[in-house]
Amino acid sequence: MRSVAKMLNEAGWTVHGLLLPGFGPEMPRIADYTPQDWINATAEKTRELRRTYRMRVLVGYSMGGAVSINAARLERPDQLVLISPFWRLGGSWQNRIWPVLRLIFRPLQTVPSRRFQ
Repeated sequence: MRSVAKMLNEAGWTVHGLLLPGFGPEMPRIADYTPQDWINATAEKTRELRRTYRMRVLVGYSMGGAVSINAARLERPDQLVLISPFWRLGGSWQNRIWPVLRLIFRPLQTVPSRRFQ
């Protein structure tokens, strides 16, 4: 998404990236979050940006597309751009696999990070 953000910024847009809960430095705790947490965080950021900007365009790629569609139901952006959207979160197969993913991700919390030299 950085390349998309850079291109939009170079075209004169102000761009805000959102690090979803459980990603980045919180990755070892990703299993503590649900798709609804990501949707709520996106809707809240969209709401916050309304106070500063006249127009808000929500751009979502892959899973971010599903998050964006659902967040747009809570807080409507002026435009919605979906790039290769994974259009659905919380479907029956995702609900069945989530407990398994929790088992996989939880042990990663105890694995010390190693730097390659």
